[in-house]
Amino acid sequence: MTESQHTPGPWRVVPTPEELYPYKIDAADGNSSQPWQIAHLVGGIGEKIDTANAHLIATAPETAAERDYLQEVNRQLVTALNLAILYLGKAVADDLMSDCVRPPAFALRKAVKAVAEAKKPT
Repeated sequence: MTESQHTPGPWRVVPTPEELYPYKIDAADGNSSQPWQIAHLVGGIGEKIDTANAHLIATAPETAAERDYLQEVNRQLVTALNLAILYLGKAVADDLMSDCVRPPAFALRKAVKAVAEAKKPT
């Protein structure tokens, strides 16, 4: 997984008096009193949609962080499931299967941990 490379958040929406560019998106610069300019939204679609678009752009850092988190959880789930499949396949090959299919405890613990991580609120 590679983390996003962008101006750190949070970003904010700032209304402007300009009709063509009704909003700008900026981010605080910890080393300066002037914020970083991220974007100027070109308006004209309609105030409601322009506002929604500006706020959508401003959430980019949080959206990217959530994407990165979900990619990592997905990687863990795939690893856990592959491990469970490996052990189940070995059990079948070794004719260790009974009436109830139960993967070895290690694979089960790994799968449970991955699912618990996936359910964590962000």
